[in-house]
Amino acid sequence: MRRYFIVIIFVLLLTAPASIGGDLSSMVLEIRDARTGKIYYSWTIEAGALIKLKFLHSYDRFPCWDFYEVNSEGRFVFLKTGGRSVFNGQGFSFRGYRNLADGTWEISSINEIRENISFFMGTKGDAEHSLEMAQGTVNLSERIEPGTLVVIKVGKKGGIDGLDKRGK
Repeated sequence: MRRYFIVIIFVLLLTAPASIGGDLSSMVLEIRDARTGKIYYSWTIEAGALIKLKFLHSYDRFPCWDFYEVNSEGRFVFLKTGGRSVFNGQGFSFRGYRNLADGTWEISSINEIRENISFFMGTKGDAEHSLEMAQGTVNLSERIEPGTLVVIKVGKKGGIDGLDKRGK
């Protein structure tokens, strides 16, 4: 009986990290249509990966960007946002806001945990959404129709969390 108990404890210790999200090599980043589930892009990704979502602001068509890091639990950490915009004279300030030497601005130290990133795809030529990461840059506006509710999510390969079973 004691031997059986030790074997069970050993098996639990071996499998616990994977069940808590410890198998980092099996994480997948997917870009989907939030309404239909259609997959536009899918990549293997690791904890610590940095992602930059770029777009042109709807008001003044100036470039803006959001920086995220993928954590070990498969969530996004919203690190900072930035851009080049006149803000139409709004006169507001945020903690972490600063003007940069190149004429852009940034708000840093946001550090919000997010389950996913979602947005409405803007019109091609007007919003020009793109995603930059170690694997390269993808022009999202080339493949995704304007008005689509887009969701970017990280999960595990093999269909866990509703992600693609193809394992790409």
